[in-house]
Amino acid sequence: MVDRGADVNAKRKDGRTPYALAILSGQKGIAELLRSRGANADLSPLDQFVEDSTNTGQQLPAPSSLIAVPEYAHLIPHLAAVHNTAAVRALLAAGLPIDARGEHGGTALHWACWKGYADLAKLLIKQKASLDIKDLSFHALPSGWLHHGIQNCGEPGGDYAEVARLLIAAGAPMRGCNTATGNAEVDAILREHKLIE
Repeated sequence: MVDRGADVNAKRKDGRTPYALAILSGQKGIAELLRSRGANADLSPLDQFVEDSTNTGQQLPAPSSLIAVPEYAHLIPHLAAVHNTAAVRALLAAGLPIDARGEHGGTALHWACWKGYADLAKLLIKQKASLDIKDLSFHALPSGWLHHGIQNCGEPGGDYAEVARLLIAAGAPMRGCNTATGNAEVDAILREHKLIE
């Protein structure tokens, strides 16, 4: 698209450029490509905070201005969906709500379940993410997103069995996992806990 004249500095409604979106999604190669084609590399304070937290892997102090802006909350589920665990941890530490809703009204835990991101599910469960919250599009629990994700997402790096173990150990309602998933390891866990026959 850039080769055909697309504006590398076009902005979405939220003011983000393609460069900022590449940074938030952890796509450093795309960000560098855009930069080499003349993209403005300036980031908002929030996006700079996310980039710094991701790059250092440390919990950095967040600017107080981040906490007061509710529009930023949707970033937690977005960053969960792209498996940016360091940024999710940093935004939670900054005080953004753990059960904020993103695409389809899903929370960060919904997205961690959908993609089988066990490290992220572990972090969210430890930080007291709601285990019985339903998304706004499908009215499904995180366990339902796990079940559906196994069958329809199949994230190559996803550890769906570990996510199932984490949900069960945390006492999550597993109503979304009451039929076989087709994943032998997950189904064995569900059978062990008498969730399926």
